[in-house]
Amino acid sequence: MSEENAPVLVFLSYAHADREIASRVQKDLLKKSIAVWRDLENIQAGRDWEELVREAIRTCSGVIYLATPNARGSRIVRGELLLAKTYGKPIYPIWATGQSWPEVASLEDISSHYIDIRASQYEDGLLQLVAFLKSWNPSIDRQREVSNPQKDIAMKETIHIDNEKRRSSGGRRTFMHALRLFFSGTQNTHTVAKASRKPRVEEQRTVIRHRRNPYKGLKAFTTEEAGDFFGREKLIDTMVAEIKHILTLEQRYANRQEPRFLTVVGPSGSGKSSVVMAGLVPSLQQGKVIAGSDTWTFLSPMRPGKDPLEALAQTLLPVLPGNVSMRTILDNLHDESMRALHWYASDIARQQGSRVVLVVDQLEELFTETDETLRQHFIDLLAVATTEPENKVIVIVTMRADFSDHPMKYQLLHRIMEAHRIAIPPMTVENLRAVIERPAFLDDVQVRFEENLVGDLLLDIHGQEENLPLLQFTLEKLFEARHDDLLTLEAYEALGRVQGALSKHAEEVYESLPSEQHHLLAEALFTRLINPGGLEQDATRRRVLRSEFTFADHTQHQQMQETIQTFIDTRLITANEIVSENAVSRRVETVPIIEISHEALISAWKRLA
Repeated sequence: MSEENAPVLVFLSYAHADREIASRVQKDLLKKSIAVWRDLENIQAGRDWEELVREAIRTCSGVIYLATPNARGSRIVRGELLLAKTYGKPIYPIWATGQSWPEVASLEDISSHYIDIRASQYEDGLLQLVAFLKSWNPSIDRQREVSNPQKDIAMKETIHIDNEKRRSSGGRRTFMHALRLFFSGTQNTHTVAKASRKPRVEEQRTVIRHRRNPYKGLKAFTTEEAGDFFGREKLIDTMVAEIKHILTLEQRYANRQEPRFLTVVGPSGSGKSSVVMAGLVPSLQQGKVIAGSDTWTFLSPMRPGKDPLEALAQTLLPVLPGNVSMRTILDNLHDESMRALHWYASDIARQQGSRVVLVVDQLEELFTETDETLRQHFIDLLAVATTEPENKVIVIVTMRADFSDHPMKYQLLHRIMEAHRIAIPPMTVENLRAVIERPAFLDDVQVRFEENLVGDLLLDIHGQEENLPLLQFTLEKLFEARHDDLLTLEAYEALGRVQGALSKHAEEVYESLPSEQHHLLAEALFTRLINPGGLEQDATRRRVLRSEFTFADHTQHQQMQETIQTFIDTRLITANEIVSENAVSRRVETVPIIEISHEALISAWKRLA
């Protein structure tokens, strides 16, 4: 097969200082009926050229990595290999120059298996590469039997794009057109070959009548949803190990005030709440790592909100004897001794014969919603209970990283929070791939993704791994828009991709409101539901009593309730209930509240900016 009509099958990633050997490899592979796409000059042409590279990798069968000392430090090569990994393309390392393999291949996730083509080993190495490529992908041989003049013309145009055309949008269209012509009607199911990897959904044949949506949208995962939670296994192990370390220190220093307090810190949208609720807590409940942790008492998670003592009382009430009232708990928590949480936790531990675990989610609310008096009182309750040597309570808190300086103003809080602190790291490509793909394997789900959809999702979320709610929201919507068991690229584009899906959905809901008055009320509603903060990134959501949106004017009241319900029905606002003390009657009662489903909406929806 000649160079002019050979199909593009593999992408060559190399440092531009190695262009001569790259050109030689390309030409010699073409002689063996394997076509290679490579950029012919330094990538300096801006976004359009980068998109060409992305599309070439996206549609190729694999990526050849020309391993040299120059490639090891090349930013361009790192980017191309990341794209290959993102789209699940196999990477074939060939060692071209350099004295030792670590010198040329210390890049992340590059296999220690390679083909040596240095100097006199070039010819034998090239034959090995060709044999490996053909054995790994039989379609390379089959392409030799295919006669398609339209494809031949397209690839001739592709191979010979000149420099000026590559820089122009016209050149970009020519190349994209060529790729689409060649790959039209071709089902490329090439994926990274890993023996340990779970089979793809395409290999599963069980027929399901009602598929469950495993993606959570803007909600945090709960303990009950642990079976849908993937991608944070290593972090969960780290958290469990830190809890074990806390217990070790407790035994070692029995009479010392060693805090039984774990702080989990990360950016908004990094999945702090989810990894604690659906990762750490279920792992402890299983009791496989820490002996006896399956017998511990896990209190319902609480958030500080406007009144953290009420929230704490509400989470204690279900596990205390039936004759203990909410009023009694509140009175005791307000006691100036600051020992009420210690007493209650000790009583629960004695009755249950186990430890007590209290999760305080979104601790930043203590600094955005709680007044100073209640804030200090709550801090003292936590400090006393978690440092009392004889107590069995463990407190786990989550907090946004941009609020990390706030606890420093309170000596006791700062001390207990810094004793055991875990930062949420960004997710790797494989972590994110697990988030996307593994729920699709579940027995009551079993859906599949159109070719390259997973890669597009991964590439779109790259660099903003803290936006996990946007990814979950997009996946939830893709599932809802699926064609039978297939999540499609067409639906993804229609949603606005990861970056635009939530904003587009919110704007569509807003525009669906029936009148201009409803629009004005919606703007007033969200203004009330947001704590603006000093800077844009400081903005947080606020829980508000639904009764605050009651108006004397019947028409206006009705319109506001319709507006609220519209955003609840579309899952942009969450409705819930809390137990609160009536300021007038002093009676404890259950009251409805509403809040924005996730702070991701605040930054994603331009109308709230």
